[in-house]
Amino acid sequence: MALEWLAFTIISVFAYSGVDLLEKRLIITRFKSSLAIAIFLAIFYPLHLAIILIIWEIDTNPYVIMISFVTGAGMAFGYLLFMRSLLLEELSRVSILAYIHPIFVVILAYLLLEESLMPLDYLAIAMLTSSAMLVSYKGKGIRLSKALIPMLGLNAALAIESIIAKYLLTFTDYWSYVFWFMLGLISVRIALLIDKNNRKIRFDKSLIIYGFTISLLFLL
Repeated sequence: MALEWLAFTIISVFAYSGVDLLEKRLIITRFKSSLAIAIFLAIFYPLHLAIILIIWEIDTNPYVIMISFVTGAGMAFGYLLFMRSLLLEELSRVSILAYIHPIFVVILAYLLLEESLMPLDYLAIAMLTSSAMLVSYKGKGIRLSKALIPMLGLNAALAIESIIAKYLLTFTDYWSYVFWFMLGLISVRIALLIDKNNRKIRFDKSLIIYGFTISLLFLL
């Protein structure tokens, strides 16, 4: 269907909004460190891998595995910038700043994939990006949101990940990419548990429910 991509996009936006709300809630009530919450959530992410393995057949091409795994490992650090932003700023302001990444995508897609859009499309992207940047302005002199710098880093990382995904999906399937990507992301976060200071997480029923809910929404 011509508008199938739009339906999936809307579902994805709602899912990520739910993830953002729950993560901000955890940061306010339970965690004071972006690293701590990232490690905590990684404990539940193997659920993604189990679901994918049960339902879909996974591509074991070494090239696909290597690129997807490395991309996921890199994004493990990129997502820490988002967690850091949630500690610094209001959720509504941080979530809007995530919409800066289309400008990075457009530049990289043109340079690496030789993709080009119509002038009106570029204007729409510029307006979207400008609107997101305006949200970072505090209205007090030249003061900008404290989350702007880490969110710029995250947006650049998201753009690179999008280009890599677009390239890989020309010769592999979506769920194979997601599987190896998530494995890379999980591996880095779990490896951080080597530091004893990162193991101090007290689990209770509500925390486990939060973890499973965020994990399932993130898969969408």
